[in-house]
Amino acid sequence: MNNISNFLENLKEWLPLFNSAGMIVLLLYYIIVIRDLHKERIKLQREHIDFLKSQLGSQKAPSFMHKQMKAIKTLAEEEIVRLTEINAAREIELKQLRSSSSEKKQLIQQHERETKELEVEIARYKRLLGKYQVYSKKVPPVPAEQFVSLTEIQKQQEILVKRSMQNVTAVVLAAGEGTRMEPELTKLAHILTYQALAKFAVDACVRSGIGRTIVVVGHQAERIRSILGEGFDYVYQEKRLGTGDALKRAIPLLENFKGELVVLPGDDPFITGPILIQLVQYHWEKHSAATVLTAILADPSHYGRIIRDERGKIRRIIESSHASPEELAIKEVNSGIYCFDIQQVLPLLPSLEPNPPSGNYYLTDIFALLNHRGLRTEALMLGDQMVVLGVNTPEELERAWEIFAKRSQGNKSEQN
Repeated sequence: MNNISNFLENLKEWLPLFNSAGMIVLLLYYIIVIRDLHKERIKLQREHIDFLKSQLGSQKAPSFMHKQMKAIKTLAEEEIVRLTEINAAREIELKQLRSSSSEKKQLIQQHERETKELEVEIARYKRLLGKYQVYSKKVPPVPAEQFVSLTEIQKQQEILVKRSMQNVTAVVLAAGEGTRMEPELTKLAHILTYQALAKFAVDACVRSGIGRTIVVVGHQAERIRSILGEGFDYVYQEKRLGTGDALKRAIPLLENFKGELVVLPGDDPFITGPILIQLVQYHWEKHSAATVLTAILADPSHYGRIIRDERGKIRRIIESSHASPEELAIKEVNSGIYCFDIQQVLPLLPSLEPNPPSGNYYLTDIFALLNHRGLRTEALMLGDQMVVLGVNTPEELERAWEIFAKRSQGNKSEQN
């Protein structure tokens, strides 16, 4: 429409320069050009409508349909307005041509044909808009945040296929002595409900579908192996020098591994398979080098604290024995359960330094090392604070018994 208006304006200036015959030739030339451009536009519009119709017939997911239909609605409304404006401009041109000499009868007929084509296109978009209105009444609206494009669904499916839990390896840290428990029996051999404490972590790994589980043993290693049985790889930590050193013992079994590595303590009875799956999927989604499970505790006690920056991103994890009074006031604590990109973390294990006065190597120091190198670290905070509760003392063992007893009673009540 703008092109036609500009042409008519320019025509007033050129008119004195042309005789009547020259003017008609110029007008004919301009209309032919406009007609060809318009035919090409109509062709593209029809192809677009056919494509949209094919999309309407093939997509099944309601969220995708809603998104596509909203796009179609917007397109139809815009095209109706635009084509109506063009049609109105053509009507003005037709009136001007009709008032001119009879030599322009052919041009008038051409304009009338093109006007009818525009009306047909307007009718097409109105029908498309009508389909949207019918559809919107049949299907309830989906919240915007739930819209997932077909491409995103395909990407997620590809990720799940390529990176299944079978491509994940777990390392269970089960070498601790548990000096605050009975000295003649390692804490992991104590019975909780129906099995030894050491069984809970490895059972969670098995139920999550993790492909391979490595168990780091130390104190009373043979007893732990007899409790857990076959089906796992065992490595021995001769000197108990902390979680960082324990993971170093597993390096020979991880050198050719390219997937994700889950590390978890052997004394956590509340970790489950679904929680491990949730951790790994979150780690994948965030493309993180390291992800830690966290929770908020009213009394954080001896648990390590999660230190975040002003944007809420995890900066480092500090053990309670090394924390300042301000850091001890933090309620978000470390569960000791991690998911690592093995190719990013494995090269950093030799960089861990002993922490005074114990001389232990803390695996938590990995987060500061990764951040220093500009690599991404994440924390997945769980609503269930029980996940972070380990067993290190007779009192904590008794607490675990009570929690399981309450859960058992709750399950029976629901069944009744």
